[in-house]
Amino acid sequence: MSRILLLVEQKENRRLLSEWLAGHHEVLLPDEKETGSRGAKEQENNREILLNPQSCRNGINWRLLSSQPERGFPTLAALLSTQHGQGTVLPLPLSPQSLILNTAFDLCVLDSVALKQFWEEVQARKATELPVFLPFLLIVPRQDVGLMTRHPWKSVDELVTIPIEKMELQTRVKMLLRTRQLSWDLKQRNAELKETNERSQQEIVKHQQAEAQLRQSEEKFRQFLEAAPDAIAIVGASDRIVLVNTQIEKMFGYERDELLGNTLEMLLPDYIRRVHDRERTDSCCEPQVPPMGVGFELFARRKDGTEFPVDVSLSHIETPQGFLVTSIIRNITVRKQAEEEIHKALEQERQLGELKSRFVSMVSHEFRNPLTSISLSAHMLEHCSNEWSQEKKSKYLLRIKDIVRNMTDLLEDVLLIGRADAGKSEFNPVSLDLTEFCRNLVEEIQLSASNQHEINFVSNQTQFKLENFNTDNYSFQGSNLECLTVTENEFETIVSMDEKLLRQILNNLLSNAIKYSPEGGIVHFGLTCQNGEATFQIRDEGIGIPPADLARLFETFHRAKNVGKIPGTGLGLAIVKRCVEIHGGKIAVDSQVGLGTTFTVTLPC
Repeated sequence: MSRILLLVEQKENRRLLSEWLAGHHEVLLPDEKETGSRGAKEQENNREILLNPQSCRNGINWRLLSSQPERGFPTLAALLSTQHGQGTVLPLPLSPQSLILNTAFDLCVLDSVALKQFWEEVQARKATELPVFLPFLLIVPRQDVGLMTRHPWKSVDELVTIPIEKMELQTRVKMLLRTRQLSWDLKQRNAELKETNERSQQEIVKHQQAEAQLRQSEEKFRQFLEAAPDAIAIVGASDRIVLVNTQIEKMFGYERDELLGNTLEMLLPDYIRRVHDRERTDSCCEPQVPPMGVGFELFARRKDGTEFPVDVSLSHIETPQGFLVTSIIRNITVRKQAEEEIHKALEQERQLGELKSRFVSMVSHEFRNPLTSISLSAHMLEHCSNEWSQEKKSKYLLRIKDIVRNMTDLLEDVLLIGRADAGKSEFNPVSLDLTEFCRNLVEEIQLSASNQHEINFVSNQTQFKLENFNTDNYSFQGSNLECLTVTENEFETIVSMDEKLLRQILNNLLSNAIKYSPEGGIVHFGLTCQNGEATFQIRDEGIGIPPADLARLFETFHRAKNVGKIPGTGLGLAIVKRCVEIHGGKIAVDSQVGLGTTFTVTLPC
């Protein structure tokens, strides 16, 4: 129910207005003494007024207004609190008339006398109510409207002229109260809106803070990805790559945009994709599954098609959108190389043990028999020389010298290999006529071959068939070949090579060709010089070399399984290989068991 304050001096008008309004509103009528002249009331120096409890709001049931509030009125205040609940003591304005406007009301109906008397108080009260509209309705005789000295609309909101019509009054009152209610509702709505806006602003701030934290978290995560030494790819629920770091771009040669949206299978060779798919499926089902690549060699493929060994580890990240799979890819090429080096070192250590064992066996075999022969020959010379002829003595002495020479050559071979392995071999190139050198070497070997083998030497498409050699005219006689006389300049090929090392190479290869060929067999020896390289090819028709022995053919003390009782130390080819390497050349072998062997040596000249 609305509360209407009547400040009308004329009693009849006040009574009539009260009757008209009391049916729908609560009407407040101040006492007559409170609406008297301001001057008489201002003479009072000490007064107190107790407001009607119904005129108070905001949880306060009573107000005690006093001209001397500092006295506190503890006894009266305690009594009022007991009877009416919470209240307060306030200072009393100078005039009790102004106190009337402090009463809580929704509409004030006043006449021109009250308006003139409370002009400032009305404006002050309207200002304190803002933004809520507090209406003031002025009733004034029609003839007095033009006599008002102040503009009424600064203080009043409606004007009703006397004589008053009830219907008009009620309509004006209803409109003013409706307007006040709307302004009150607007204030409430504005307050609610303000509160809502404040909450929204707080939510916006929280959302912005959450977004900032999320961005910071994402940035930290990206920094972590970029700082990682390994390639990282994060795969979403659809098995598509959703995030990668720079390392994976460097490792595989793809741009980031080429990787995003594709599957990890694009980084794998075709023959591994099926295995990877199965491992990934197992990892998704069992998060504790071991890293991919454990137990088998896993290779990745770069954009250019090259492959390299990798180790792939999978881990899971649970997000509101589902599980993400993080693939950490590590290039293990260096590790594999290190493992291979370790395996090689272990293999070399094993081979060294075998080498030592073979060396001891070789020394025992190659030195025991000669030393026994030397000891026996020396014993015979010591005890039987008086009974022997000079020829027989010389024969035994020559035998001792031959044995000592062979043992010395064997030791030289061992020392040569040792110096080569230690990198201490000497390389002394000299100007050399290869054709003349090879021809002389063939002659020497042919003389020591006891005419049991035949050597065909071919230099620049000219053939020499050595069977019975005549040193007087440098001709080679064969059963089906005319005698050829070679001039010194016809095949002159001057190169710069180490004569001693070259002799070791060719002598060992030719000697082996003769040794492992049947009696009467032919050894083919070819020489070609072109493009700054000299190529020597020695081909026999001997027992050949089994394929299983080819890989270890040039190892020290190694001999093929099919040599049988053919004597040998296993040093010849090892010496050949090291001498070729010292020259900076290459050696190749081609062999078939039972058909023969071909060695090809290429040396820079």
